[in-house]
Amino acid sequence: MSRKKSWERIVQAVEGNGLFAVKQNLKKIALEIEQEDFDQAPDILYHYTNQGGLEGILKSQTLRLFDCSTGSDPSEFIHAQDMIDFCLKKQSYPCQSRLAAFREYNWQNLKNELTLFIGCLSAERDGIYQWRCYGDNGYGFSIGFDKNAFMPARTQSEECFDSYFGMMRYFDDVNDLNGAQKLIEKYLNPAKIFLSNNQEIKHEKELWKELTVRLLVEAAFIKHSAYHLEKEYRLAAHFLNNSIGEHKKQNCIKFLEKCNSRLYVEKNFNKNSVKSILIGPCHKDKFN
Repeated sequence: MSRKKSWERIVQAVEGNGLFAVKQNLKKIALEIEQEDFDQAPDILYHYTNQGGLEGILKSQTLRLFDCSTGSDPSEFIHAQDMIDFCLKKQSYPCQSRLAAFREYNWQNLKNELTLFIGCLSAERDGIYQWRCYGDNGYGFSIGFDKNAFMPARTQSEECFDSYFGMMRYFDDVNDLNGAQKLIEKYLNPAKIFLSNNQEIKHEKELWKELTVRLLVEAAFIKHSAYHLEKEYRLAAHFLNNSIGEHKKQNCIKFLEKCNSRLYVEKNFNKNSVKSILIGPCHKDKFN
């Protein structure tokens, strides 16, 4: 879809139905990005893990998505948020003071009200970087999944949450600002029209909340360009923090057995989705 047609569609929807149309268009934009990433992904995607992880994944037929704030490198998500924040500063809005209010209050505060869960995959079947960082330093396994196991959902999923599939976008602090700006502008355009049409202020908080959630989910698919050799894809899910307690009661959000402070959710897959299992280069059974 061309940017011109996309813009015309957004204008028509916003003028016709107000805030509801804006929210629906933000959802459509997210689905379009997700579908495009899925179509471009290789047929097989790989998840690196250790012996215990392999056994648990195959037995439960689930892939765990962990709270990214307690992951091995929480700084990568901080980089993504900083990247988005910098791009927001560069934007021109019909009402610049309202953008400033969004950045200073909604973006800065609402992002602390959301918890993101991520699961990692790679286009790389046998990559030394993945073995060292995620595959038990070469003693683990690389599980090959049919990508259709992670096909973007258009109907209610079996899980008690919606997950998003996406390709990682590798941006650094200087050379890739245009790429980051274009991604963010896709979501900001509906808000710009909404504000330029002088919609009632009472709806603005709801608009910023929806926009913040969409941008934070996109942040789960942004990393510094130094990580580009990972060729990573991700699954992501999000929960508002005030709903986590209820989801725990429903056993939707669970605790890692050995670390009660680490939360995770489980993404189901069919056993036929597993297409290969590669033993790590340092594994004791490599030649058995």
